[in-house]
Amino acid sequence: MNEVREKGSISGLFVCLVVGLISITALVFDGGKVVQTYDELSTLAADTARIGGQQIVGIRSGDAQIDEQRAVNVMTRFLAQYGERATYQLSKYRLKVTLVRQVRTNMLSLVGVGSRTVVASRTVELVQG
Repeated sequence: MNEVREKGSISGLFVCLVVGLISITALVFDGGKVVQTYDELSTLAADTARIGGQQIVGIRSGDAQIDEQRAVNVMTRFLAQYGERATYQLSKYRLKVTLVRQVRTNMLSLVGVGSRTVVASRTVELVQG
């Protein structure tokens, strides 16, 4: 009698294991894409901020500061090579570059997570001295 009640219990266990394995695979695969994109954006934002921070005027007068217009032009041209656009926050002694990119998910889209937004910001500050 016990055998009749437990009929199909292995099928349920198998389905649960397969769903769990697919879920973990989806998180690893799509999560890896998000981490890789963040790494790329982070490096690009740092390089862009560094290039913008090199546009310095007033060194000889003792008041070195970032030439904001030149910095924006140089950073925009640099990012255009990579097909990216950024937002900039500039002042005389500081600039911040923020890049945003949407990452489309493959496996997680099956459960309703179609994309993730990745944001990377890097800042450069001039130090007087």
